[in-house]
Amino acid sequence: MVLRFNLPMDSPSQNSPASSNYRWVICGLLFFATTNLAVWYVWYPHTLAGATRCYASALPFLGYSLTGDLLSAGALFAVYALAMQSASAPKSAVVRAKPGKQTTGNPGAVRPPYSRA
Repeated sequence: MVLRFNLPMDSPSQNSPASSNYRWVICGLLFFATTNLAVWYVWYPHTLAGATRCYASALPFLGYSLTGDLLSAGALFAVYALAMQSASAPKSAVVRAKPGKQTTGNPGAVRPPYSRA
């Protein structure tokens, strides 16, 4: 089963890390709630006091989890932005080998200086 959340954005064309951070926070909080519910069910008494103790014991780890989520989201957006920037680089920026230095098998390859072929 797949859950889909349609959360509103400031503008439909805005797809930046700043506008998507709240989604990562919501997903992190959902993960925290569901995993601790399972921990409460397995390891703690099935009472309100047991659930309160379970979630209170897990609160110190919530900050680390949300920090990791936000840092990994930032890293993913940075890698995506770099990939899009390099994909849109002009094709004239490619350096081609000089005609005298080419090998016969691969016209774009430059022969290494240690090669005797």
